[in-house]
Amino acid sequence: MAALSDFMQRREFQAQFKTLDDTDGVGSFEGIAAVFSNVDRQNDVIQPGAFSKTIEGFVKSGFLANAHDWSEPVGTISEAYEVSEGLFVRGQFHSTPKAQLLRKVIRERLERGKDVAMSIGYQITDDEFDEQKSVRMLKEIELFEVSVVSVPANPLARLASVKQIEAERETEEAIEARRIHMRRLFLTHLAGRE
Repeated sequence: MAALSDFMQRREFQAQFKTLDDTDGVGSFEGIAAVFSNVDRQNDVIQPGAFSKTIEGFVKSGFLANAHDWSEPVGTISEAYEVSEGLFVRGQFHSTPKAQLLRKVIRERLERGKDVAMSIGYQITDDEFDEQKSVRMLKEIELFEVSVVSVPANPLARLASVKQIEAERETEEAIEARRIHMRRLFLTHLAGRE
């Protein structure tokens, strides 16, 4: 039986983490996890309102992952809502070694002036292809998780804050394998619409 994550789509965004106060000892993060109304590298455009029907469920059950690894979530979501730029998320890291290592890596990257990218794991529940612009308009999305990743598909999404993070860097082979997987999912989705 295929896992739900096999049918999930992923969308990466450039993230700008902002450090929040660390009174709880485990760290927290916040930022824009998905951007509205711009064409990403896969010719998709997330429309404002796309998360509105499922965002409450995401706050209750969603999580922060490292490179879409569902086997060990690295954080919980405390808030998520749409703002003019896109989907804002805020949450806390878990106290596990992997979560705290990811937290440390993110902090080090930020301190060195490097980018940190975010990605969303989701399923499209309503979309429309704009033939004139040759883009797919994502009108409704069921969001499962947000991830810290190495390579973004949408350079405009930003994570505004993080307390410390650790992460294993994705290899070029893993990134390309994920891209191929996403293309297959997209083609399967398109074939099902005809």
